[in-house]
Amino acid sequence: MRTEVASEVKVPSTNDNWLIRLVEESGPALLRFIGRRLTSRAEIEDLAQEVYMRLMRVEDTGAIRDPRAFTLRVAANVVYEWRMAARNRFEHTNDAVEGVDEQLDPYRHLLQADEKRRLTQALDQLSPMQRTIVLLHRRDGMTYAEIAKHVGLSVAMVNKHLSRALAICKESLAPPDVRE
Repeated sequence: MRTEVASEVKVPSTNDNWLIRLVEESGPALLRFIGRRLTSRAEIEDLAQEVYMRLMRVEDTGAIRDPRAFTLRVAANVVYEWRMAARNRFEHTNDAVEGVDEQLDPYRHLLQADEKRRLTQALDQLSPMQRTIVLLHRRDGMTYAEIAKHVGLSVAMVNKHLSRALAICKESLAPPDVRE
């Protein structure tokens, strides 16, 4: 059993003829207009297609006094809308997403704040000399010899103060159930 399907031939309407003439007459001007506002050839062509799609939806073409000016106005609106949408877009790389997660994660902020508070309390338990030596060594990256010269002690005394200070810090920073 053979079935033939008649292909439908579309006869251009008055609106289609208007659009065909408009594309032929002002197509290059439209591409130049959009091209002055964007740099990517693909984006220029995409936005030109959007302009043509919007022009196809115009029902009353007789109300348009200057079709070329109307086309450029529609193009200006399309470019404006594209730019507004582009402002809301951002690159979705793993680095960008991970960076956002770390910055916005409230749990991480609480942990960091708690860790900072506990570290400050641990440092407050140290003598001024121990605190100075720990900070010079851990924060500033100084060697024992550099610290000894800086604070006027022997290297052996710096080692002794640092060992005691780190033991105190370790004890106070340990979770409560491990301290017993």
